[in-house]
Amino acid sequence: MARRSQPADRKAPLNEIAAAFCLPLRGPGVFPRPGTLHFLDRRWLDAGRPHTTSADPGAPLIMGVSIARDIEDQSVIRFRRDLDARSLPAVRFYLSNPTQSARRILHEVRLTNPAAVFIDSTGTGCAVHARLAELGCPHLVGVDVYARPDHAQSGAVGGAANDDDVRYHDKRAEMWGRMKEWLNVGSLPDDPDFLAALASVEYGYDGADAIQLERKYDVKLRGLPSPDDAEALALTFAYPAQR
Repeated sequence: MARRSQPADRKAPLNEIAAAFCLPLRGPGVFPRPGTLHFLDRRWLDAGRPHTTSADPGAPLIMGVSIARDIEDQSVIRFRRDLDARSLPAVRFYLSNPTQSARRILHEVRLTNPAAVFIDSTGTGCAVHARLAELGCPHLVGVDVYARPDHAQSGAVGGAANDDDVRYHDKRAEMWGRMKEWLNVGSLPDDPDFLAALASVEYGYDGADAIQLERKYDVKLRGLPSPDDAEALALTFAYPAQR
C-alpha cells in the first residue's frame, strides 16, 4: 500500500498510525516477532489443548450463530456447554435468504433447547436476527460485535484494573479474548478446518493499546476462508447464560 509523505512537523504519532492500519504495535518501534500475528496459535491448538474434559451436565447449553456475509460462505451454528464444545456437532448452511436461514436456525433451537441463542446481528445477520425475533425464537440475543466491550479491560470486573489487564477494542475482540482464556481448559472437536478457522484471524492494537481483531472480510482478502466457524464459537462467550 502506498503511503503519502508528510512534512516532519505533521507526522502523526506512532500509535495513531498503528490505529489507522491496525498494526500489531505495543510501543514505539516494537513489533511482534514473525509468527505471532495470529490471535490463536495453530500449533498450540493442535498440541496443547485438552482433548477430553468433564463438563458440568447441569450447565446451560449456549448456541452461537455466525451469519456469513457472502453467498459462497457457510453460516455456522456452534454449541457449548461449560467446558464442552465438542459433543454437539456444528451446523453449517449456505445463506439463501433471511427467512430460510432463520427457519433453519429455529429448527436447531427446537431440537437442542439452548438457554441462550447469541447471533451476530450486524451486517447480513441483522435481517436474520429480525426474522428470528418475528418467528418467536426463544432466548434470542442479538450481539453487536462492533459495539464497545462490556468491560474495557479483562480484569476490570469486580475490582480495579491494573497494567497487566488486557484491553479490547470492541465486543468481538472481547468475545475472542474470553474464548482464548477458555481454550486452556475447554474441549474442542478434532476438526482440522475448524482449528484452521480459529487460527486464521490476525490482530493488532488500536490507538488506546486495545486488541483489535482482523475483520472476516480481510481474512478472505488474504486468500483464506471466512472464519465464521470460529466466530460462532466465540459468540457463545458474548454474555453469561443461565438455565
